[in-house]
Amino acid sequence: MDKLDASSLDTLSLDAPSFSAGPFCRQLLSTRPLGDLLSRSDALHSQALQLDSTMQTLVYENYAKFITATDAVRGIGRDIADAGPSLARLRADMAAAKDRSRAIDDKLRPSRAQVAAKLKVRRNLDRLSSLLSLPQDLKKMLDGREFVRAAEHWRAGGPILDRHKKSFGSLEGIEGAARK
Repeated sequence: MDKLDASSLDTLSLDAPSFSAGPFCRQLLSTRPLGDLLSRSDALHSQALQLDSTMQTLVYENYAKFITATDAVRGIGRDIADAGPSLARLRADMAAAKDRSRAIDDKLRPSRAQVAAKLKVRRNLDRLSSLLSLPQDLKKMLDGREFVRAAEHWRAGGPILDRHKKSFGSLEGIEGAARK
């Protein structure tokens, strides 16, 4: 058998995009015995019939899907037309709910501001309470040999005490007690 280059092999392969029937047939006729050619012909004919049957089945299935989709789209069109009054009511209800929400928001705005201010005061009181108890807490931690925890507490409270001790004389005493 002659050596064939890659491009001629592509034209001889049934699955290749560059398949060429003429060279394929010449190559088969020159290299295969008659029995093989007849078997090959029968096999190709059988494959062609099977492909035709498969294609026909696919066409029928796709046509059925197309008809079903067309009916569904037509039904959606009717449903949307029927939904027009309901959508108008929904739109009106949504506008009314938006107006009520805005009125409630306006009415509660002062209360929210008061709650926010009280929460801020509460956080500041909690921080002050922590600062006031810092010396005793540090002593308990050190006595209990909780050195890491004591260091974390000092790292959190020490800079605050240092920053504000000039403004509040009592914080200077707390800082001094905490440093002991």
